Amino acid sequence: RMLALAEGLAVDGFDGLKCRYHGDLHLGRVLLAEGDLLIVDFASDPALEGAADPRHSPLRDVAEVLRSLDRAVQAALAGFGEVEIGDPATFRGFARDWQRRVEHAFLEAYHERLHGSPLLGTNRDAAAAVLELFVLEKCLHEIREGSPQLDDGRALALRGLLQRLPETGAA
Repeated sequence: RMLALAEGLAVDGFDGLKCRYHGDLHLGRVLLAEGDLLIVDFASDPALEGAADPRHSPLRDVAEVLRSLDRAVQAALAGFGEVEIGDPATFRGFARDWQRRVEHAFLEAYHERLHGSPLLGTNRDAAAAVLELFVLEKCLHEIREGSPQLDDGRALALRGLLQRLPETGAA
């Protein structure tokens, strides 16, 4: 299923520019202060230290934000059993719906703000495919390395990856 997804995301026509990017952008790096969002800790991805060219598509940061939203939802779902607030299936459905809505709003605002920017390129479908590949890459990295924000980061990343895989109908 993983190969089918990756092959389905064959990226043709992505012409977005490279730039310096945060490299470790997640919800813990975004602060709300006096009605404004501040992004902090531009230490960047340690893997980029000493790189000949630390530039890449800013969609890598977007992918990290999407993974961060997924980790937040999964952490909330993991803690659901600790508090009795109703039907677990209803809560899971609500949490996933919230995640889809927030991701959609974030991506729409991002595209609206960067509309016409050479960073996203001219082909929105190609940019969406590149973004999905970066999200998958983040999942695989978290499975391999774990998540510094969460003790059970590998399990959360695996669940996140499995949710992105297409259904095959085979068990």
